[in-house]
Amino acid sequence: MADRAKKDTLQRPRRRNYLQQIVALKDQFLSLIPRDHIYYQLTIHCRKDTTSHTAYKADSVKNVIEVVYKRINESFVHPKQYDQEPHRQFMPYLLAMIEFDDNVLFHAHGLLAVHPLLAETVDHLRIYDTFCQFDPRITHSHFDRTILDANDIKAFDEPTSVSKWLTYMLKRNKHDALMPKRPEHLLMFAPKS
Repeated sequence: MADRAKKDTLQRPRRRNYLQQIVALKDQFLSLIPRDHIYYQLTIHCRKDTTSHTAYKADSVKNVIEVVYKRINESFVHPKQYDQEPHRQFMPYLLAMIEFDDNVLFHAHGLLAVHPLLAETVDHLRIYDTFCQFDPRITHSHFDRTILDANDIKAFDEPTSVSKWLTYMLKRNKHDALMPKRPEHLLMFAPKS
């Protein structure tokens, strides 16, 4: 029992340090997003790996998010040259946090910021499970615009404001002792400057 208490005491400062690093990275990333961009909240579930029939690991979810970001650019910015001028200015910004819980195992919550000229076409993705088209490993998805004012949210599919969605993305859960959110679980995608 004393060993467990000692281990918990040692892990608490590390988890606090992880959160401080994550918050600093998040704040720095958000400062890059132009003021006129339109924000969306995104949740992606990847329940099982179809090749090994096992639960996904954080690296697998990271790969899924990378593929989703690429497919969004190919679909809405340019099919091949989305990261080159003049298309680069239309590339979205994506901040995603990989999370773990008993119900959906590893999954990700994200904040997508798109150029205002693309918002109307990106709005077509605002249907449950639409992101399954971007990668067959995605089993469920939810995507919606953020709103200006919102109450505290309890579920990933409640429309909310940017600040409350970010709080939800970074929330602590009962599995943080086993699987704390780490800085490498925060994924950031943006046009290269």
